[in-house]
Amino acid sequence: MKLSALAAQIKNCGHCEVINNGGRIFVGTGSAFYCMDGYPRTQDAGELGAMLGIPQKKMKNIFYHEEYTIDGKLYGVRWDDEPEHEGTTSEIKTRIVINGEELIALRNPDGSVGFIRSELLKPVEGELNKEFAQICVRPTNQDCRFIYAVKDGMILRALIAPMSIKDDVADDLDEIIAELMSRRQSRIVEKMHDDLQDLAAQEAAEKAKQIKNREEK
Repeated sequence: MKLSALAAQIKNCGHCEVINNGGRIFVGTGSAFYCMDGYPRTQDAGELGAMLGIPQKKMKNIFYHEEYTIDGKLYGVRWDDEPEHEGTTSEIKTRIVINGEELIALRNPDGSVGFIRSELLKPVEGELNKEFAQICVRPTNQDCRFIYAVKDGMILRALIAPMSIKDDVADDLDEIIAELMSRRQSRIVEKMHDDLQDLAAQEAAEKAKQIKNREEK
């Protein structure tokens, strides 16, 4: 994992949360949590800040707290590697930028589309480049209804909350999509018109050829 990217998130939002899932540690900001397998177990904010390269003075101004899962569950989310009802997503190639934030669109198994901030994937970019890396979606009983799980094969590496698209932004996107669909329809009509003209020209040429052949006979 890229610790500097995780540190940047914590410094930017001023919030650091440590989740203990039966001894397995996740560190994050509330929007995303990253598995700390393979890293030393820290005892407090000072030790965690030192490991992440956050100066002690800066760390003192960051809200730090710890939570424990109960039977592998916290905030309505399962923190296991392979919970029930988890599905695989597929990334839509086109990315969008809203108010300066790049969003990745993911197609969920039910056909719906969710968005995550590309910034939140930076700590696990290395994992995502591995052969069996995948982004899955798992249900929650919270308002967001689902959460994304970055996995290296079957192993959970991060949990990332989906980005909520506000109504005014959705209205803007609807307008843009309507314009794009209108342009596509215009191109289709133009192509049909051109194809019909070509067909008419071919038929006229064939007919003229037939008339010429009859006259020569």
